[in-house]
Amino acid sequence: MPEFVVNSEKDAFDLLKKALGEQLGEDFHLRFQDWPRVQVTLKGDEYHSTITPSLMQGLLDLQHGINKTYAQLVYDQPDARSLKDSDKAELEFKAKVEEGSSLVTVDLSDFAQKLVTSLVGKMEPSHIVILGVVGATLWAATTMYKHYANKELKKKELDVEADKLVNLSKEETARLALVTQALAAQPRLAAVQESAALTSMAMLKGISDADLIDLNGVRLTQAEARQVLSTVRRTSNEIQINGNYRILSVDTSKDEEFRIKVRFLADGREFVAKFRDDSLDREHLRALQQAEWGKSPVYLSVNATELEGQVTTATIVSATQQPVKPGGQA
Repeated sequence: MPEFVVNSEKDAFDLLKKALGEQLGEDFHLRFQDWPRVQVTLKGDEYHSTITPSLMQGLLDLQHGINKTYAQLVYDQPDARSLKDSDKAELEFKAKVEEGSSLVTVDLSDFAQKLVTSLVGKMEPSHIVILGVVGATLWAATTMYKHYANKELKKKELDVEADKLVNLSKEETARLALVTQALAAQPRLAAVQESAALTSMAMLKGISDADLIDLNGVRLTQAEARQVLSTVRRTSNEIQINGNYRILSVDTSKDEEFRIKVRFLADGREFVAKFRDDSLDREHLRALQQAEWGKSPVYLSVNATELEGQVTTATIVSATQQPVKPGGQA
């Protein structure tokens, strides 16, 4: 039986490429050796073979994320509460602190091995490799840590020079494309990526007081780290979203206020829209009621606020039960 040994990020992505191309066959053994691992190197007055409380919190968040990932991919559960005590014990990692400037290494190879072993028999071998390898790379690949930091910079629309702080190489860009392909093939990995991105940036925030930072291959000065983490004021836009809707649910728990979960048929967006009982005429209320009971589309005029593409507040101004163009009109 052939054996694939993963002991580097390169090995992981080479194997992922084969799995996505269905080039692995049906019978093989997969072993993780000294990889994945997360390494943090810090230089500064407070960092001499020490773990500060903020760094410790980052490591605790990393452990929580690893446990959550295992629960999501093996048990199809949203959080780690479903894990058995034996699972938690086997997933627990040890952080090694070396002499000199604080160098912390977290070996996650046991996590990766347990993940793929637990998936055996539940799906095809190539799918196990995709979930196992990507589940590991999302938490430990330098490519991904660079991507998370780069995404923060782009989200803030900082200038070009700032954007180059965390630039991906041509090889890393190709690796990121493989991850994107894997996420499309295994949608469950999207939640893992979100969790890993949030955790890595929270860890960076906790160590941003160091003079020099190397967070798993992302090398930054203190000033550069703070630039990545800087927040910009976000403002909402007032918009109108008029068109065909479908009513998904109605909440009448608050006196004189209705909260209706709706789907805008033009683009599939779902959000909660409110209205007061005394704010709409009877004919509008009747149109809403008939749309709910008949599970039929209804034309709504909605005043809303939007932040980064998400509807944050919405108020129904009118409802009309009349023929309109299918799909709605914004």
